[in-house]
Parts: sequence; structure tokens; C-alpha cells
Amino acid sequence: MKDRIRRDKPLWQNTLVDQASSKLTIAAYCWENELSQAAFYKRKKRVSQTSERTCHQKTTQQQVLNAQDAGTDATGRPY
Repeated sequence: MKDRIRRDKPLWQNTLVDQASSKLTIAAYCWENELSQAAFYKRKKRVSQTSERTCHQKTTQQQVLNAQDAGTDATGRPY
């Protein structure tokens, strides 16, 4: 068995993209790349949660900027 590889966030993101483009099942991909399926699913969940939070933050910032341009607060009420 090979030594464990510590994967940082960018490496996990690349791993997730690689698996998706490989057309292998997650089980097959993990087997071929000597990854734990549990770790794969855990990281996949973490990356998606981080992406959702980042997307929400960007949307909220854009809503505030749009409201300022329109002379309203973030809820759409004029000030």
C-alpha cells in the first residue's frame, strides 16, 4: 500500500473535477486512485457547501449594490 497523500483544498477540487470528467463511478474512481470513498464524499460535500456560501455572498453583495443604484435598501424599500 502506498503512503497516504494529504490533499489540500485545491487538490480535492481537482480530484472532484477529475472524477466527474472520468465517467467512472465514484467507487471505481476511488478504487483506481486509492482514495477512501468516505473521504471523497466528505470532501465533495464540503466543497459544495463552500461553493454555495460563496455564491450566496456574491448574490447578496450584488443585491445591495443594485439597491444602492436604485435608491432603495436591500429589501427594495426606498430610503
